[in-house]
Amino acid sequence: MGDPITLTLRISGPDYLDPVTLPPLHAQPELARDFKIPPDMAPGTIEGNAKVFTQTIRAARADVTAIPSIPLPYFDAAAGAYRIARSTPIPLQVSATRVITAGDAEGMTSTGTVKSELETWAEGIAYNYEDISVLRDQAAGPGHWAGSPFWMAWLAGFPAIYAIVFSLTAYRHSRRANPEYYRRRKAYGRLLEQFKTIDRSGPDAEKTISARVLSAFRDYLAVKLQLPPGGRTWREIEAVLREKNIADELLAEIKALFDTCEAMGYGGLAADGDDRGTILPDRAAGLAKQLERSLS
Repeated sequence: MGDPITLTLRISGPDYLDPVTLPPLHAQPELARDFKIPPDMAPGTIEGNAKVFTQTIRAARADVTAIPSIPLPYFDAAAGAYRIARSTPIPLQVSATRVITAGDAEGMTSTGTVKSELETWAEGIAYNYEDISVLRDQAAGPGHWAGSPFWMAWLAGFPAIYAIVFSLTAYRHSRRANPEYYRRRKAYGRLLEQFKTIDRSGPDAEKTISARVLSAFRDYLAVKLQLPPGGRTWREIEAVLREKNIADELLAEIKALFDTCEAMGYGGLAADGDDRGTILPDRAAGLAKQLERSLS
């Protein structure tokens, strides 16, 4: 009982036997009742005109008298019907064993109790004996942190956080110390935003557009050139722009923009061609862009 029994099943039939498989033996009720059967089974091999399967089984009890008949369903091509082929039962004589040992499970027989003294193996790999040299130093400390990606990232995170906080703090202090500088930097962007909100439709669009364009452009120049609140006339603006070496052609275009806006807004003059009020915001934005390049 418990010794391995090699069960060989030989299936013969048509010439083409490659797709023939054997139903799992551990699922056969009669066979599984009396025998221990592993679920894994080796694939069959073709020998001549038969396909051979082998499986190791072990008698589970001493009263087992035979390996039962094993059924194999198949299709009879000649009769055109499904049939079941059955093997012939194989008689067995199973001897009882008092204690199933590890040797019995592996199919080994023992004549008695084996006694031996422990010996130190001096050759080859002897994992049953290890000295202190196999221990790995796992001490923690600054010297070991350099080899750990986690600790390196952790340690590098603090300087990075400090640098970010320091940069934000320095930026806030610089803005508070020189608010006019940041106002000048954002003046061009605010001018474009104001131009986007101008309504270019309606019967009085030209008059309204000219007034808003002139007001927004004067505010832009006042911030950009740091002019006093009352210093927004063209004469005062021109004087500051000349000090900053702005080209005469650009000064002439800015003056023409002022004249057009004032004529349309205050005198009711309708402009023609390129001076139509609906394109004044685009014209003023282009002049502001040229100023930004000249003043940078």
